Amino acid sequence: MGSTQGGGRFLNVMCAVAFTLAAAACAAQDQPPVELLVRGDDMGHSLDVNEGFIKAHTGRLTPVCGCAIAAGAGAAAALVRLGGGTPRQAEVAVALLLSSLQGMVCDGAKGSCALKVGTAAAEACTSALLVLRGLEDPQDQGMISSDFVVTARNVGDFSREGLMSADSAIIRILQDMEAASRERS
Repeated sequence: MGSTQGGGRFLNVMCAVAFTLAAAACAAQDQPPVELLVRGDDMGHSLDVNEGFIKAHTGRLTPVCGCAIAAGAGAAAALVRLGGGTPRQAEVAVALLLSSLQGMVCDGAKGSCALKVGTAAAEACTSALLVLRGLEDPQDQGMISSDFVVTARNVGDFSREGLMSADSAIIRILQDMEAASRERS
């Protein structure tokens, strides 16, 4: 269902913002060459925007903040690879990010999305830096598995099945708030 999710061009822009913020935050600490940031930006977008790996499991329309989760995952993986990390380390960074953001709820595309994207960018940078500075695979914890594919599937299942009633509740609340706002006007 996931009818609260903003889509299309807005989603693409917010995903680009998430990666750019994360890259800028990490660049401020490690000063990578501009060429690496451009390559990482391309990699991050290929992993996150609309039809990327995470979205393949959560779906394009989802009760969780698909932009923050997908963009944050793409940014975390790309930042690890930019920092010289291995593909496995990139997977661990994504798992760390997902463990932090998996319950972030989408309540419609609007201005507060910027706060969620900022949180995703910060988590992407933190996850990448933790892994690059020696954090080992955290193993299975909650819905996060040491197997990256299982983690993506679990987050997708949680979003589609576990939050279905949340999606209906959010839509009802948004409609009630809109009606109340019209009455006050």
